[in-house]
Amino acid sequence: MSPSDLLEIAYRHTVAEENGDYEGTLATLEANPVYELFPVGLRMSGMDAARRYYRHFFDNVAPLWDEMEPITDA
Repeated sequence: MSPSDLLEIAYRHTVAEENGDYEGTLATLEANPVYELFPVGLRMSGMDAARRYYRHFFDNVAPLWDEMEPITDA
C-alpha cells in the first residue's frame, strides 16, 4: 500500500469515528488488527478484540467528546 493509500484510510477512519459510525470504523481496519499501548504494555489483537474495543469506545468514550474543551496554547 502506498503512503497516500494509508493516509486515505486514516482519514476515513477519523471521519467514521467522528460520526459515530461503528461499522465504518471497523471497515478501515486490517483483517487482524494489533494494538500495542505503551508504556503500559497492553496488547490486543484480532477483529474480535477490535470490535469489543470500539463498541466500548462508541458507547462510553465518544459521548464525552461534547463535554470536552480543546487545549490551546495561550
